[in-house]
Amino acid sequence: MQWLRNSAVRRLMIVAAFSHITVEALRRLEFSGQTRSAVESWLRRMVRDGWLQSAPLDDHQAYYRLTAKAVLYLKRICKRRVSRAATRPLSPNRKFEKHALLLHCTAVDSPQRWTYRPSHDAGAFNDIASHIAQGKADPLRHKLFYREGDTVGYFVADRGQSRLIQSKIRPKMFSLFKWQSFQQLAETKRIRLTIVTTTESRKRELVSECEENPPPLAWEVVVIAELSSLLPRIRFQPSAQEISHGKTP
Repeated sequence: MQWLRNSAVRRLMIVAAFSHITVEALRRLEFSGQTRSAVESWLRRMVRDGWLQSAPLDDHQAYYRLTAKAVLYLKRICKRRVSRAATRPLSPNRKFEKHALLLHCTAVDSPQRWTYRPSHDAGAFNDIASHIAQGKADPLRHKLFYREGDTVGYFVADRGQSRLIQSKIRPKMFSLFKWQSFQQLAETKRIRLTIVTTTESRKRELVSECEENPPPLAWEVVVIAELSSLLPRIRFQPSAQEISHGKTP
C-alpha cells in the first residue's frame, strides 16, 4: 500500500468536496506563492500514481477528480467521509453549477468559503438528518450550498433562463423553508441566496428581478465572467456599453 503525506490527503479531500479541481483553483487553495508549474507537476504525479484522473472542462482547460483508488484510501485508511460519486465525471447538466461553486469559493479576493452539505450536519439540521435516517432520500441532494463563517449560502448558477427568480428560485426557496432548521437560519439571518452569472448586463437584469420579486432572505448577484466558456455561445450577448469598456468575457 502506497502511503500519502498529510498534505496530499488534504488536497484529495478538497477535490472530493468540490467533485473536481482545476490547476488555478488548487493553486489558490494550496500552493500560494508557488508557480503554476509546481501545481501542474503535483497533479501529473497524482494522475500517474493513480490517485487522480483528468477530463476536459472546456476547450482550454482540464479538471481533475478522484479515482476509485483514492476514494478507497480516504475511506479505509484515513476514515474520511467520501462518496464513490466523487469518481464520476461532471455531468453536462451539473458541470456549470459545480464549477461555478468552485470558482466562487476559491476567488482570490473572497473571504474563507467552503462547500457545505447541510444534510451531513446533524447538529444544525437535525430534522433533515432524521428524515434521511428513516431511509428517505436526501431532500437537498440536488441543491448546492457553501459556508462562509456562520452564514450558509444557498448557491444558484444562472444559465440565462427567463424569469429565473419567479419561476425557479422562489419555488426552491419555499421548499427549503418547509424545514424548521432552515426557518431558524432565516430568523437569525444566517442564510443568504447567492446567484452567479457571467456578465454585468445579466447581473442588472437579475438584480431588477430580485427587487421586483424579492426572495424570502438576503440575496446577492455575483459575476464570474470565465464561466461563459461553459455556456453555449448564443447566451449572454454583451451590451454595447460592455463591449466599449472591454468587459466582454
